[in-house]
Amino acid sequence: MTDHPTRQIRAARRRRAAAAVLVVSTLSVALGGCATAAGASGRPDLLTWRGAMGLGASDRPMWSESLAATADWSPDPSLGARSEGRWGYSSASTGCTLQLAEAHAGYELIVPDDDRASTDALMGTLWGAEWPAMRASAEQHPLRVTRPGTAGRMPKAVADGMLVRGTGTRAGVEVWARAYGRPEVVTYLMGSCPDAKDLAAVERALAKVAVTLPIR
Repeated sequence: MTDHPTRQIRAARRRRAAAAVLVVSTLSVALGGCATAAGASGRPDLLTWRGAMGLGASDRPMWSESLAATADWSPDPSLGARSEGRWGYSSASTGCTLQLAEAHAGYELIVPDDDRASTDALMGTLWGAEWPAMRASAEQHPLRVTRPGTAGRMPKAVADGMLVRGTGTRAGVEVWARAYGRPEVVTYLMGSCPDAKDLAAVERALAKVAVTLPIR
């Protein structure tokens, strides 16, 4: 017997909400796979706020980084593994940590055709009840884009995103985040330091990472 369409829709929503929840979502290994086709080679604007409307449901913006090769940061297994969609680094000299994430977003986070609003919702999830008071301090902070499978920068290509620094008891925390509505993917980098003056190390790391767009 065929389910009524309304019941089918509700069941699909429940499955979606259970399987694709914001920060704790785990990516499939395929998302971490490395395709070498130039996903954005003809469209350097695909990761901007406006250009992302041209992304498809199977596109997967993801981090491009080699922080493990730097003297400042060492891989920290306690912060996860890339195969799980979240991984991180720590600094022995400052005690700072960095966590990067690539995750599927729940449909309740995504504002259709508005990546700025979706990113705002993501920041609300990351900062919690503090976010409304912090929203005005958010900075527009684009990151560079690299060609898939290489470290080569794509000329004129940027990935738009928001950067927010904590205050008060969260003064040692800094977050860069971006939500991509069409493929329902979020990327974020969260840096945390015991002493806020050491956040300069987090900002240097942010300047070294990039976003790439493989083709699946």
